Amino acid sequence: EYLWYAIFMEFNERLKLIRKKEKYTQEEFAASIGCGLSTLGHYEAGRREPTQNVLTALCNKFPKYTIWLLTGKTNFPEQIDAITELGQEE
Repeated sequence: EYLWYAIFMEFNERLKLIRKKEKYTQEEFAASIGCGLSTLGHYEAGRREPTQNVLTALCNKFPKYTIWLLTGKTNFPEQIDAITELGQEE
């Protein structure tokens, strides 16, 4: 049930879920990926798409979520486990 939900989330929802799972505040998370707090707020609200630099920083910082974060899909068991864990904590 949780996995189904996690796979069909939009990018902004996946981004927010990862931030919460990794226990970052919006301010900490924004600083860690090289964007401003208000910019992250726009990303999480779905009002703006991240720049290539921010996407690269996200993928480097959270490699286990990369494919799922960018596409919403994955075939890799370790990513499915990580995604399932994310959904269970919501």
